[in-house]
Amino acid sequence: MRRRLGLVAIALSLLACGPAVAPDAVIAVRVVSPTIMPFHGPSGPGTEPIFIAFRWTVVITASPGTTSRVAVVRTELTERHSGTVMALTTFPASDSLAGGGELQLAEATSGVFPSSLYPGDWAGVTTAQVSHASGAAETVTASFSFGPPRE
Repeated sequence: MRRRLGLVAIALSLLACGPAVAPDAVIAVRVVSPTIMPFHGPSGPGTEPIFIAFRWTVVITASPGTTSRVAVVRTELTERHSGTVMALTTFPASDSLAGGGELQLAEATSGVFPSSLYPGDWAGVTTAQVSHASGAAETVTASFSFGPPRE
């Protein structure tokens, strides 16, 4: 009888545990290939203002784990000396990020500025709002900067 009760207790404890649940993936964000490119202004070469284009790629990676959802990616560019700020918000077309997977978003923005802001000292901060299968949510951040164009 004791043996039966012991086996029943073990069986019930195994059932109570349920199936193993995969942990939430650990999410990381980085920015690669930041490029700044000047173009002459509307009045022609050597005139003010000038047109400046910015390009970069946001890479969001997930460690092995459950699938996560990337709701929104926001990047803010700031020219450190002038305080000029530009912001870009992206809603990824494919917001599902499988555990162990990677999501790449090519980003770009541009504007018309005084020529003193090229090349300037432009820095960026990218944040990604992520939700996990467990219901947990987090904001992951990466900082980067722009250098002069590569020739």
